[in-house]
Amino acid sequence: EPVAVTWRAGRPRAVPAGADDPRVDSRVRIEGSTVVLPGGVVLRGHSNRVTSVRYSRDGSVVITASQDRDARIWSAQTGESLVTLSGHFGLVSDASLSADGRWAVTAGPGAAAIWDARTGRLLAYLRGHEGIVRSAIFAPDGRTVVTLGADKTIRTWRCDVCGHLDELAALARQRLAAVGRTLTPTERAKYKL
Repeated sequence: EPVAVTWRAGRPRAVPAGADDPRVDSRVRIEGSTVVLPGGVVLRGHSNRVTSVRYSRDGSVVITASQDRDARIWSAQTGESLVTLSGHFGLVSDASLSADGRWAVTAGPGAAAIWDARTGRLLAYLRGHEGIVRSAIFAPDGRTVVTLGADKTIRTWRCDVCGHLDELAALARQRLAAVGRTLTPTERAKYKL
């Protein structure tokens, strides 16, 4: 039975139980609600068992998921809790960051969720799986989210707001044009468009 999803050879792949679980970085040790990083840095703050530990691409932060309904982003150097992602009503089985570290995705009991990794603001729930979402990752493009559910399906989602500023401005222009609206000079100055 698949327990996680990974991105290999340009596409999502299910990882079966018993294989190396990509949800937990092999360099860390989970001790219940505490995580020990290489070099002895300890992450303390979850109130229940940690289910997932992943590093950011640059190694500066770590994201964890827990049965306490939260995910957290930590400094990998100091172990300080930087951001708490709260919004699921049950266990969070996985959490990961986009390649640029700006966005986080979590796998919760009934949906995945996309978050602003700097502020902890919830952007959207991704609903569609039947039952628990077991794993959630960003594809290398940073705009595609991939989820694996207990229903044994892999789903892909497009995150339009995960783009860079120029892409977001183009998206805004496209959506405004679709409804026949233009920005006022004050709005253009405010949003620097």
